[in-house]
Amino acid sequence: MLYLVPGATSSVGEMSDAEAFGSLQFWWFSTVVMLRMVLFMIGEVLQETICMGILGGDTVKFGMQRLWGAAGWGVMSLVAGGAIDWYSRGLAQKDHLPGYLLSAASFLVDFMVAFNLKVPETDGPTTNVLRDVKVVLKNTKVCVFLVWATVGGIFTAYIWFYFIWYVDDLATIYHPERKSMLSSIEGFSLTIECLGGEVPFFYLSGYLIKRTGHMTAFSISFAMFALRFLLYSIIRDPLWVLPVELLNGITFGLSYIAGISYSAKIAPVGSEGTVQGLFSMAFQGFGGSLGAPLAGYTFSHLGSVMAFRLIGFIALIMCVIQIVVNYFLNRNKKLIA
Repeated sequence: MLYLVPGATSSVGEMSDAEAFGSLQFWWFSTVVMLRMVLFMIGEVLQETICMGILGGDTVKFGMQRLWGAAGWGVMSLVAGGAIDWYSRGLAQKDHLPGYLLSAASFLVDFMVAFNLKVPETDGPTTNVLRDVKVVLKNTKVCVFLVWATVGGIFTAYIWFYFIWYVDDLATIYHPERKSMLSSIEGFSLTIECLGGEVPFFYLSGYLIKRTGHMTAFSISFAMFALRFLLYSIIRDPLWVLPVELLNGITFGLSYIAGISYSAKIAPVGSEGTVQGLFSMAFQGFGGSLGAPLAGYTFSHLGSVMAFRLIGFIALIMCVIQIVVNYFLNRNKKLIA
C-alpha cells in the first residue's frame, strides 16, 4: 500500500503545510503508517510475551534470543539498501520496490515459522485481565517504572525519527563534500547500531540486569542517552557519528530488555501479554508520541545540533531524578514489587 501511494516520488519539501495536509498523498501515507504501527505493536507484544514464556522468564536467555532480531536489522539494512540502489540506477528518484519485496518474503517465512511454533499454555486458572492490571498498577514502583519507560521512549524517538535529519544537516552545513556519500553513512550507521551496539549488548544485558536490577538499568540507559546526545551536539563531521552509534546497545538495548523482563516478572499468571502491552504502550506509544513532536519543535526552532544538546542535558537531569526516586522507593519496602 505504501508503494502505491499516489505521487510517492514527490518531495514533501515542494509542498506547503496546507497543501500537504490537504493532499490525498499525505492522508493515504498517514493511514497506512498508522495501520502498520498498530499491526507492528500487536506482533511485537505477542512475540516478546511468547518468547519469555518459552524461556521461562529467563532474562539472560531472552537477551541472547533478542539479539538475532538486531542482527536481522543490521544485515537486511545493508541488503535492502544495496538492492534499492542497484534497482534505482539511472532513475531520478529512488524506487523502493526491492525493499518491499524483501519485506514481503521475510514476513511470509516469519508467518510459516510462527504458525508452527508450539506456544506454552498458561498453567494458572482463567483470570480477569482488567482486575489483574489494576492490581499491578496499584504498586507504586510499577507506576514509576512505566514513567521511566515513557521517558526512555521520548529519548528513543529523537533517534528513530530525527537522526537522519541531523546527519543531513551536518553534511549540508559543515561538510558539503560528504553529500555524495550521505546515504551510505546513514545506512551504515544503522548497521553499526544493530550489529556493533545491540547484538553484543543484548547478549550481555541479561547478566547485567541480574546484577544491577531493572531500575538501575534505566539509570545507566539515561546516562548513556545524555552522553550520546551531547556527543551529537559537538560533532560536525557526519563520519564521526558512526562510532557514537555503538552506544545504541546501552541506550536502547538495555532499557528495552529491562522493560520486557520487568513486565514478565510482575505480570499475574494469564496476564503476561497485557502487562507487556502496558510497557510497549508507555515506551513506544506515549514515549514515541510525545518525543516525536517535541523533537520536531526543537529541531525547527533550535536546529538539530542545539536540539540534541538540549535533550542531552534533559536526559542527564532525568538520570539524576531517576536515581534519587529509585533510592527512596527502595528504602520503602512496601513499594517494592
